[in-house]
Amino acid sequence: NLSLTESEQQRRVFNRDVLLAVTGGKLRLVEHDEMPPPDLVTEQPLLTLTLRVPPDASALRHILCRLGQETGMEAERIDDLCTATTEAATNAIKHGNGGLATVWADRDAVTVQIEDHGTGIAPAHLARATLEQGFSTRVSLGMGFHLMLQSTDALALCTDSHGTTIFFQVFNKPRPTVQEAVLARYGSIV
Repeated sequence: NLSLTESEQQRRVFNRDVLLAVTGGKLRLVEHDEMPPPDLVTEQPLLTLTLRVPPDASALRHILCRLGQETGMEAERIDDLCTATTEAATNAIKHGNGGLATVWADRDAVTVQIEDHGTGIAPAHLARATLEQGFSTRVSLGMGFHLMLQSTDALALCTDSHGTTIFFQVFNKPRPTVQEAVLARYGSIV
């Protein structure tokens, strides 16, 4: 039993490191006690919404589109926020037996956490489910994580047999170019 537990922990650490490296530091695999990531949320939530049926995802999308406008977000970033929100909320409803959306906002970013009550993503499928466009173990286009990775500035994922929690942040400023992102990540190494 101890050997099996250690092996599973090593696989989780390996998955965490690979996802972080391949996504340029954007996608963090975290544990339940690390949600929401304390370095990304310091305030009380602005909104909490239960997600049970598809119209709930639509309502959340409309609320966040309006919130993006109210915080002065550029149109492209509002689209990013709404895309990531729709994908995460729809997945929670469709694959996770419903869930809960929590939203924070300040002058710099809109932050969203969506947790569901599903069976989670199997460790054997984690890399493909989060990184491979079109991969799905269920009837789905398999584009959700790809779209979330493309449209967010930070993304954290916690998944196990008790459910999945996705936490993402979209900054109010324009999306950085690939070159700007690389320089920001590695610029301080010199």
